[in-house]
Amino acid sequence: MHWDVKLVQPLADYQIYVELENGQRGIFDLKPYLNQGVFQELQNIHYFNQVGIAWGAVTWPHEQDIAPDTLLAGLVPLEQTPAAPKPDNWALAFKLFGLVILKEDQPDHQLKRGAIGTIVEVFNHEAYEVDFIDSEGQTLALVTLTPQQLWPLTSAQCASIDAITQTLTAIHRELDPVYPDDPHQIARAALDRFHTEPHLKQQIRQVLQETGADLGLAAIEAALDHPAVTITMAGLKGFVET
Repeated sequence: MHWDVKLVQPLADYQIYVELENGQRGIFDLKPYLNQGVFQELQNIHYFNQVGIAWGAVTWPHEQDIAPDTLLAGLVPLEQTPAAPKPDNWALAFKLFGLVILKEDQPDHQLKRGAIGTIVEVFNHEAYEVDFIDSEGQTLALVTLTPQQLWPLTSAQCASIDAITQTLTAIHRELDPVYPDDPHQIARAALDRFHTEPHLKQQIRQVLQETGADLGLAAIEAALDHPAVTITMAGLKGFVET
């Protein structure tokens, strides 16, 4: 049904990230329920993190569940991507040699949404030639794109995204031998690291607030190459202030 849960991830501070079949997504806070009956067991954070889905509902192994009407009433929508620059501001937003994020996939050029590139030519601010490079500085694609397909990025924001990408790469590599061929456990352990290390939590929140949750996460995901990436990204969505 349209209110069925299709994805749930445990977050910090007894919150969960939820995506519904109807496209809704947001954060649900369990703290108000932790002293009520069977939900008291959720105070154990290790048990809380075992949240899952059964028959379209959010559940835990010992049969605690959240009723659909309760979930819908308490679901706080995530911050969306900021409004795009208006045409009369394109000259200010998009400059020669400025950094940009790709807002949509470019399958013909094997570029994913979130790829970061540099404007190398401006066509009267009606279109831009953008150079996308790999981690070694080699050109992946040189593409002409419209302003509607791009989002401007500052050098500081790019550096923050790069720092988070490097951190996640290191964490995934560290966890690979601990949970071989188990991306789900690797993602959970990686998210636990962000939950327990305040500087990492603040770092991801700042980037997602500055770039917008969707594009910030897309940029991080596009730069990573690991089986646990998709699950990790779903969990990191919860670090947006609600």
